[in-house]
Amino acid sequence: MTNPCIKCGTDERNNRGGCKACAKEAVRRWQKANPEKAADYKRKYREANLEKVAESSRKWAEVNRESELKRKREYYEDHLEQYTVNARKWRNANPERHREINQNRRAKIKGNGGKLSKDIVQKLLTLQKGKCVCCGASLGNDYHLDHIIPLALGGINNDFNVQLLTPKCNMSKGSKHPIDYMRSKGRLI
Repeated sequence: MTNPCIKCGTDERNNRGGCKACAKEAVRRWQKANPEKAADYKRKYREANLEKVAESSRKWAEVNRESELKRKREYYEDHLEQYTVNARKWRNANPERHREINQNRRAKIKGNGGKLSKDIVQKLLTLQKGKCVCCGASLGNDYHLDHIIPLALGGINNDFNVQLLTPKCNMSKGSKHPIDYMRSKGRLI
């Protein structure tokens, strides 16, 4: 039997024989009095123990799944306006990447498989010499990433099944087969 702590009266002791509760309180007081040093210590510890910290975080998230989801939901709701502003800024700064992500998302939903590479738009602009495949007009910055064989007809979402079209050509093509579409434009017999 151990003697109770003279400060708090608990019997729980740490490895050195001191009171656990009093030791934790002393650490909290020190962290509150020295926030910069505490933050620096925590940063150095995380850098030195990345795997240990990640595993600990994963375990904590599993045990506290509901409260973590609730916390994230509340944080998102409180910061929705900022998320919207940041998302809009990112989309405006990265239009090609945004198009690629949307095409990958659509293919995943349809279950067609495949994934576009990150630099496919730049490759296509170079290959197509900045011109629309259907009408030959200059693409500029206003173009659509189109699946040659549409996802709706079972086309795969990969680099070999996409092309750049003007918005007008892409909207008129829709989910038509490329041969049918080009015949309708009088390009194929």
